[in-house]
Amino acid sequence: MLRFVVAALCVAFVAAQTPARPVIKTEFMAEFEYRDVSHNQTSEGRGHWAHDSLGKRAVDHMEEHERPGEMPHFETLLWRFDEHVEYFLTGPRNHSECTKHALNGSIPSPFAWLATATYQGKHTIPPHAELELWGTKIGDSQFELGVASTAPNTPVVFMSRSTGRERAVHFDHFTQTTPPSELFDVPPTCEHPPPPPPAGQRHH
Repeated sequence: MLRFVVAALCVAFVAAQTPARPVIKTEFMAEFEYRDVSHNQTSEGRGHWAHDSLGKRAVDHMEEHERPGEMPHFETLLWRFDEHVEYFLTGPRNHSECTKHALNGSIPSPFAWLATATYQGKHTIPPHAELELWGTKIGDSQFELGVASTAPNTPVVFMSRSTGRERAVHFDHFTQTTPPSELFDVPPTCEHPPPPPPAGQRHH
C-alpha cells in the first residue's frame, strides 16, 4: 500500500511542477522583432502580425533593418479567407511586387500546435528573463513558445527550426483583441502595379 501512496505523491509533485498549457486567442495584434537565419544568410528586422479568425483574415508583415546603400526589403502576407484570396507582397518599399493566389478551406489557427506541445522547463532566452518554454515537433519542424510565469497566456518569444532555417520572434506587444478592419485592407500595389524602379537602383 505504501508504494502506491509514494507513487501517487510523486505524480502529484510532477503535476505541480508543470504549469498549465498556454491558451492563446485567435484574435490578436502583435508587434515584434525577428531574426531569421536561412542557409547561412541572416535577416533581422521588425514587423507586425494580426489575426482575426472570426473575420477570416490575417496579416503578417516583416521589414528588414536598413542596410547602407540598399532600400529596406519587406514581405507582407495577407490572408483574406473571407474573399478566398491570398496576397503576398515583397521587395523594397518603393517598388514592391504583389502576387495573388486562391484560398480554400478555413483560416488556420496559428497556435493550434500548442495542443501537442510539451513543457520544456524554465529557460533564460536573452534579452528576456526566465521563461516557461513549450515545444513540439511537426514533421521536420520544431516549434517553441516562451511565456512568462506571471502571464502564461501571452507569448513573449516564438522560435521555429527546420532544415536549413531558424527563426526567432520576440514580441514587444501582444494584445488579444479583435484587430481593426483597416489592418486587412488590400494594398494598392495588388490592384495597381507600381512604375518600374529608377535605373541603377539596387535590389535584394
